[in-house]
Amino acid sequence: QQGLCDGFYGVNTSLLTGFGNVTNAIANCCCETNRNIERSTCDIVNAIHGEGEATRAMITNNVIDGLRDKLAEKDNLYQSATNQISQINQTRNIVDTVIGALRPTPIPAYITCSPYTTVNNCGCGCGGGYGGFGNNWAA
Repeated sequence: QQGLCDGFYGVNTSLLTGFGNVTNAIANCCCETNRNIERSTCDIVNAIHGEGEATRAMITNNVIDGLRDKLAEKDNLYQSATNQISQINQTRNIVDTVIGALRPTPIPAYITCSPYTTVNNCGCGCGGGYGGFGNNWAA
């Protein structure tokens, strides 16, 4: 009877030791799996963060390039308008100079009475005048 009990005790101890080793191996496997998952998750998070930063930088550069292009277009329009105004002023000066040189009648330096108004007829219809001053003013 003692031998039988010792035998069952030995078998029981062996089984407990064996299952204990299996439990420890499973626990080690689970811990290692959890560490691998944590590492992979960290790598994925870092990759997503890096891609987000790259995307934001690309969008920012595209917006800056677009604004730079619009500003360059406005600068070109401004320069074109400035050049056009300059050409108009230059043309106006040339025309005034040429017409002034070719004009058959003189341009008075100041407004004066018309030499064609008489003392008695100032051009106002009243028949009299004051030294030739009246409504007929020369331009």
